[in-house]
Amino acid sequence: MIELIFLGTSGGMPTKNRAHSAIALRYGGEILLFECGENTQRQLMYTTYSPMKIDKVFISHWHADHFAGLPGLIQSMSLLNRAKDLHIYGPKHTKKFVDMIMKTGHFNCRFDVVAHDITSKKMVCAGKKYSVFALPVSHSVETLAFKFEEMPKQGKFDAVKAKKLGVEGPDFKKLQKGKSVKIGKKKIRPEQVIGPDRPGKTITYSGDTAYSEKLIEFAKKSDLLIHEATYGDEMKLWAKKVKHCTNVQAAELAKKAKVKELILTHISPRYKETKTFLAQAKKKFRNTKVASDFMEVQVK
Repeated sequence: MIELIFLGTSGGMPTKNRAHSAIALRYGGEILLFECGENTQRQLMYTTYSPMKIDKVFISHWHADHFAGLPGLIQSMSLLNRAKDLHIYGPKHTKKFVDMIMKTGHFNCRFDVVAHDITSKKMVCAGKKYSVFALPVSHSVETLAFKFEEMPKQGKFDAVKAKKLGVEGPDFKKLQKGKSVKIGKKKIRPEQVIGPDRPGKTITYSGDTAYSEKLIEFAKKSDLLIHEATYGDEMKLWAKKVKHCTNVQAAELAKKAKVKELILTHISPRYKETKTFLAQAKKKFRNTKVASDFMEVQVK
C-alpha cells in the first residue's frame, strides 16, 4: 500500500491553514518527500512520518515556497546523528542551489547531501519496488513533474487449483516464491497456479506548471494525479501569463489523461474556502478533491 500525506498545500505564501508545498509518500518503510517548503519538518512532527526515514527529496523547482524548508530539515537530521546520505533531485542547477544551501551555515553533517540535476525526461531513481521519473514542464523557471511507479506485482495465487493438482503444505509457499514443486511424478510450475502479473500503482505530481499537453501523456492512466491549481477559472488569463494552472485546466488534463483520481494542491491564499473552487473542477472531472494540510491518502 502507498500512503501519502499533504504537509503543505498553499501556493506562494503560507496561510493560517495552509503551509508551503510538501507531500510525503510512504512505501515499504521508506519515505519520499516531494517538495520541502518552509516549515516542512514541523509539519512532520504532527504525523507518524519520521524525517529520519527520508532518503530522497524531489524538488520541482527552486522557488522558495518549494524548498525553503530544506536547511532546517538537514540541520535536524544532523542533530539526530543521521549517517545515511540524503539525495536531492531537481531540475537544472539543483547541484548549485544545494551547494549554496550547505554553505549558508554550519550544519556539521555526518552524512553527505547528494544533489542530482535532472535535465530531460528520464528515470530519476529506483528503489527495490519502485521507480521515479521526471518530465520538464512549462513554468517561469526550470521545473519538473514527477511520477512514482510501483513495479508490477505477482499475480493472484489460485489455491483451489493448486489443491486440485495435489499441492499441499510447504509447497504452497515454494510456488508463491516462483519455484516449481514435484507432486509424485508430476512437476507443478508456478505459472500453472499463479495468474499474470498485476500492474503496480502510479502517482503523478505536477509541480508548478502552465497547462501542458506533455503532462497528459506523462500522467496517462495514473491511479492518482496531484496537480497544482493555483487559481480558479476566473483567473485563467492571469494563470497563463504567470505559467500556472487553474482548477478547471487541471481537471481537463486529468480527464484527457484518463487518471482515476485528481487532487488539487498549491492553492492561492486568496481562496479562503474551496467549495466553489472544487465545484468548478468537478464539472470537468468528477473524481476530484482539493487537498488540505494533513490530508491523508491511501493508494491500495
